[in-house]
Amino acid sequence: MQSRYASAEWLELSGLPAEMNDRVRQHSWVVFKKIVELDCKRNRRPEAVEISLGELGSRCGLDPERVGKIAEALSKKKYLACFIPDNEDESGLFQVRVPIRTPRSAEEVALAATDPQLRDPATFRYATADDAEAPDESKVQHIVDLYLNSLSQKMNSFIVDEIEIIAQRFPLGTVEKMMRRASKLEIRSIGWVTRELIREAKKTSKKKKDAPGKVDPQEGDHRAV
Repeated sequence: MQSRYASAEWLELSGLPAEMNDRVRQHSWVVFKKIVELDCKRNRRPEAVEISLGELGSRCGLDPERVGKIAEALSKKKYLACFIPDNEDESGLFQVRVPIRTPRSAEEVALAATDPQLRDPATFRYATADDAEAPDESKVQHIVDLYLNSLSQKMNSFIVDEIEIIAQRFPLGTVEKMMRRASKLEIRSIGWVTRELIREAKKTSKKKKDAPGKVDPQEGDHRAV
């Protein structure tokens, strides 16, 4: 069976590798490509990839600190939306922005392709907004309101990106509970909330895995409602 990465292979011919390495940061492409590979492996449709900077660095042959700086640069250039953890051992969340911006369009890549598998741009992963599940706007707005009313009035595009990932990945009730906990502890960082949500999800997953007669859900089937 053809791997899902085949539907993302067009990115390699789009001029994106050179643009990332030249205009974003050295080694940006190798980090971005690894995130794409992991997303294709784990998710039927584009979603956030959960991985630590340490593991991501190991997979890319790069120092974890450098990987964090590259991810931040890719986020600033709007190639990724992400939560970047404070240290290399904690899990981060990295999501390819859809539709992806490329020097050559999906249609141009398809026209020039010699590989028959790359001649239909309608099959290209990340090429259109329809590739990814649209965020639940009411849920996102509810979390934004929670953040502004209970944590901080600071708002920027990176915080919005993180909130959108939270909205897609975690149940609203769990997010509300974590926001209340942060407010009670007088913590003003959305990053703290995301970190604790990841930890809580891991604990829940471990309990399910350890429970007799329980079967873990398939990877990629964790969308929150």
